[in-house]
Amino acid sequence: MLKDTLKPVKIISGFDNTRFVNSDHPTGKKLDISSINGQHDVRIIIQDLNLATQCGITHLRICAPWHRISKTSRYFDWRYIRQVLEACTWLGIKVIVDLVHHTAVPDYINHSFADPLFVDEYLAFVRAFINTFPSMQYDVTLINEPEPTAHLAAGGIWRPQNADYFVMIKNMAMAMSKGAMLFKQHNPAIQIFHTDPAIHYRSNDPILQNDVYYKNNVERFEVLDLLFGLINPSHLRYQHLLNHGFDSKELAFFCENPVQIDTLALDYYLHCEIQLGKTHTFMPALGLRALVMQYVERYCPRFPNLNFAIGEVNVRGTVDDLTSWFYYCVKEAELLQQDIVQYRQQLEIFNVNVCPLHLGIYPLVDTFGWTNLMTHIPENSATIHDPQGIFWIDHITMHRNHSIFSEAVMKYATGQITSDQIPYRGFDPDMHNYPGELLAHLLPHN
Repeated sequence: MLKDTLKPVKIISGFDNTRFVNSDHPTGKKLDISSINGQHDVRIIIQDLNLATQCGITHLRICAPWHRISKTSRYFDWRYIRQVLEACTWLGIKVIVDLVHHTAVPDYINHSFADPLFVDEYLAFVRAFINTFPSMQYDVTLINEPEPTAHLAAGGIWRPQNADYFVMIKNMAMAMSKGAMLFKQHNPAIQIFHTDPAIHYRSNDPILQNDVYYKNNVERFEVLDLLFGLINPSHLRYQHLLNHGFDSKELAFFCENPVQIDTLALDYYLHCEIQLGKTHTFMPALGLRALVMQYVERYCPRFPNLNFAIGEVNVRGTVDDLTSWFYYCVKEAELLQQDIVQYRQQLEIFNVNVCPLHLGIYPLVDTFGWTNLMTHIPENSATIHDPQGIFWIDHITMHRNHSIFSEAVMKYATGQITSDQIPYRGFDPDMHNYPGELLAHLLPHN
């Protein structure tokens, strides 16, 4: 297939509503991103939904903020999310409901993902959601990015600080397996849209080559293999999990009851390209297309009906930075879409219900807090402003603004321009401390 015949990909987006870890505010409120960017107000989030439709974006990931909906066990206040979902229906937006976005677990679950009550409380939330919206059409992200969420908690950064990583992964996986069953029993048409980062390790240190090989071929797939029910006694991480709190019956449960994932949405950030070792000599990164394709080659032969997507891409920077990154990601996604089609043909996988590749330009509007990993809220919210949304926010007025970036997204999403016509503006050399060698290697796209 010639380069100029590449098919466009489908642009999707969403709203980030991660909680701040130390979220006690002088007002007594527990704050999250929506408390700062205004989306806790239904009127504001509906305005943002309208911005999405203006951009030609018809698929959005919407957080159902469990930590706001449920302040005490088994009591749920659905008023906010009901209005948001009804507005999406009225606007013709297909919703991917994000049930737990990183730290968005209610306070009454004292130890969050490590709490013995977590699975039962999560399933109570799922049942209540299903019963509250019995006829509404939506897809679901059960728990967003479980692997990095557990790592940041185990490392003492997020709740539950310094908890056992494997206890959290076990609880998340159990909740996701049983939660997926509930959704599929209610309506088999509900699609499970699972998000996790695509990770790759590299090093030019000869001593670390065995570590790099093991991390790339075994360790980075551990959580996904567990969710997909692949960790049986012959798996290279089976004994490792037994040594870290799993028992053979639990691992057998996941083999018999894998999470029913319909779309594996892989998030790609520059920090997903991990260079190991103390050497300062730069080693070229894989890039979005090649990295995601490694996951396709692992899971597509095992699950022919599995869809793949790029769940999230963004950088923090100027409007020119964001537009240039959009150019790169679209180019990579179009080539990846072609690669996946050709790979399925090589495997003789035909007549399966495979969707066009979705590319998540995430989030729709700027967020606040990721510059300090959502750990605390300073008095001046401008210091934690994340300039990464399709629409940029004035951190004083919280007004949403159009730019050449939002215009490029709109024109590409609506078919007014091809990927070749997306402006490439270059990058600020000091762009939020991203490694200059990495950007120079990846861009511009050839």
